[in-house]
Amino acid sequence: MSLNEKFGRGGGDVRKLNIPDTPDTHMLQKLLSDLSTATTLAKCDISWQSGENSFTLTLNHSRQAARAGWKLYKGKGLQSSLVWDYATNDVAFVHKLILDSLKQISASQSQIRIPAVQNPADILEERRAVNINSNLSGKLRKLFIGTQEDLIAENRPPISPIAKSKVSTKFKVEYIDLSPGRQLLEHLFVGQFGIFSYPTFLFFLEREYFEAIENKNHLALIVFKAIENNASSLNIAQALSPVILQEIAKRINQTQRKTDILAEYDQNTFAVLLPDTSTIGGKTFIRRVEKALFKSALDSEVAESSIKFAFGLATLGEHCNTLPSLLLFARKALEKAQKLGTDIVCDQDIIAEPDFKQHEYLGKPIDLTPTKQLVSELVSAGIFTYAAFLAFLEHEYYRSIRKKRDLLIMLLKIRTYEESFDEAINLLPPPAFYEVIRRVSLLLGKRDIFAHYGHGNFIIMRSNTSVVQMQNFAKRIEQSIMKEKWLTPECPISAVRIRSEVYTVKAQEDTPNMFGLFPAK
Repeated sequence: MSLNEKFGRGGGDVRKLNIPDTPDTHMLQKLLSDLSTATTLAKCDISWQSGENSFTLTLNHSRQAARAGWKLYKGKGLQSSLVWDYATNDVAFVHKLILDSLKQISASQSQIRIPAVQNPADILEERRAVNINSNLSGKLRKLFIGTQEDLIAENRPPISPIAKSKVSTKFKVEYIDLSPGRQLLEHLFVGQFGIFSYPTFLFFLEREYFEAIENKNHLALIVFKAIENNASSLNIAQALSPVILQEIAKRINQTQRKTDILAEYDQNTFAVLLPDTSTIGGKTFIRRVEKALFKSALDSEVAESSIKFAFGLATLGEHCNTLPSLLLFARKALEKAQKLGTDIVCDQDIIAEPDFKQHEYLGKPIDLTPTKQLVSELVSAGIFTYAAFLAFLEHEYYRSIRKKRDLLIMLLKIRTYEESFDEAINLLPPPAFYEVIRRVSLLLGKRDIFAHYGHGNFIIMRSNTSVVQMQNFAKRIEQSIMKEKWLTPECPISAVRIRSEVYTVKAQEDTPNMFGLFPAK
């Protein structure tokens, strides 16, 4: 029986579902997937028992929000406490959150337990009672509880580690290897052609569109088709051989800039995304491509004159000012070029026609469904993987070079100290780690890259920014993380330490696959 059949239709009433104690992980993930796609289900509480603990997972399908709301509670009734709260459609992410939370709670009960609902003021009172003359180092005394004279003279609570955190720019040079990012990009290529797949094209198209809109930059899109001279201009009898397609891709790759995106669009059809390019620049690029394509036969067994090309060009402008219209104008321009038997048609040619009707080119929203699988390969736990970050890093670096500006990134290092005041630094527990991700994500722009950096660290890249702006952004992130006294019910903010480091990215001439991170000045 499906969930829709089980719960029936109608209403925003909370539907309740009890499942067996300590549910099987595969069964739980299947249930979450069913819940997330249940079209007639508005709200649901799913409860289970794990050992001595009771848990309730609530799901809220909001018509106003694009993402479902998930909340995990520990305990029953008035004694329950919120473990985490997320809005996401990533069921695998929710499943991982549940498993990590169960493990963390189980581990905390078998070791030192931090009270889940203890008042933060009580923790401070306990810390005041710690003997100042204990074996704690002077550094830790200053960091956590201050000196006895400080507490008496100012009558203030102990200094929190987070209050000591600051943006630092005086660190030694670090180096990062771009190889994982390049390997990821190769994985996204179509066969051996060395060009991106259509889903990858849509992903980059959306990102470059927002980059152009936010920074008022030019953006050109070219859709072009290889046509057999002995075939109809509108109907290709059969696909071109892989040898020819591979040679076409090879020659365009040798012609385009490092920031341009070449992708497969359809059968015998390619798309090229040209950031920071106007209509004139797009036409100039097409002429260079034609020169490269016609310099010699694409295949030793095929005559040079047996294949011709039609190009459709569209650029962001007064009429072509949305993502769907940009793609639609490029497609229509290509169709007209095929119909007229000419090589280039651009959006301005279509607009200049007497019978041009703009409403026909507004277009429906682009179906980004093909990118879902792609995003799952680039994202983990709600943020980009380190390999995905490296892929974006190289792309953004060459953009910054062309614009004659520095590319800045921020390393965000977050740790927690044990309640026993052990001097060793520890990684955040999983629920707190995910809460940091949630709070930081609220501050990000559509073009910002937020990724894992390993060992509980994060890395953030944003284009078109200065050192001062990046440092201010780091402070805003710190304020967002420390805005409440508790990061999670089990992790008080007073036990968290943050350090931000801002770097300038520079390529290493002697080692092409290495980038150096130099302290920003």
